[in-house]
Amino acid sequence: MTTAIIGTGNIGGQVARHLVAGGEQVVLAARDESHAAALANELGPLASAASVRQAIAGADVVVLAVWLDTTKELIAENGDLLHGKVVVDPSNPIQLDGKGGFSRTLPEGQSRRVRDRGSSPRRRSSREGFWHARRGSAGLERESKAAARSVVLCDG
Repeated sequence: MTTAIIGTGNIGGQVARHLVAGGEQVVLAARDESHAAALANELGPLASAASVRQAIAGADVVVLAVWLDTTKELIAENGDLLHGKVVVDPSNPIQLDGKGGFSRTLPEGQSRRVRDRGSSPRRRSSREGFWHARRGSAGLERESKAAARSVVLCDG
């Protein structure tokens, strides 16, 4: 199984390191392709770098380790390639607030969650959601087969 990791910052870099340490193949992509190439070089033969579209096209699982607004853009631009794939979003719904801090991008009381034809399976942490995606647990397989969309959003 190949995992595409879009974004090579704090989250994407750590996910890539852990997967490669576990013997998994990853394809890295970033807005600045030199960042993806540098991380792939650091990680060794189980890691490679590609454009965003190439990484998504060649992967079974796609991790969107980018800001929420960028995630929305990536889904809009690459929806044709995401069909039938497990897409994991380990990020939090926050943005820079212009004062050196962060603010939420969702209304108070609203959270991100896995959606399945309008119903919401139990909450999962980002880490737990990613573990299920990598291990192919029966629970996630059932959710995937019933899902109207192939994008999985996990609470963080």
